Amino acid sequence: MAVKFGRIQLKKAEAGMLGFDFEGTYILDPTMDETGRYPVDPIKYYGLNNYQLQAMSKANKKKIDAMMPEWKHAGSKL
Repeated sequence: MAVKFGRIQLKKAEAGMLGFDFEGTYILDPTMDETGRYPVDPIKYYGLNNYQLQAMSKANKKKIDAMMPEWKHAGSKL
């Protein structure tokens, strides 16, 4: 499945999550920068739209929380 609006195309990743390539880094949580250390505004930083954010949140949130429960304490807003 691919969801393309604007310049970013979301693609299915492992475990059914949605992500996209950003300058050589595959992004699964668009609320964090490509290093995973700093919170960002995904619309301004990556150029995503609300539809893409909702699709990624729906597909990824539970799986990321289950794999890495500490992630939400790192600043993620997913």
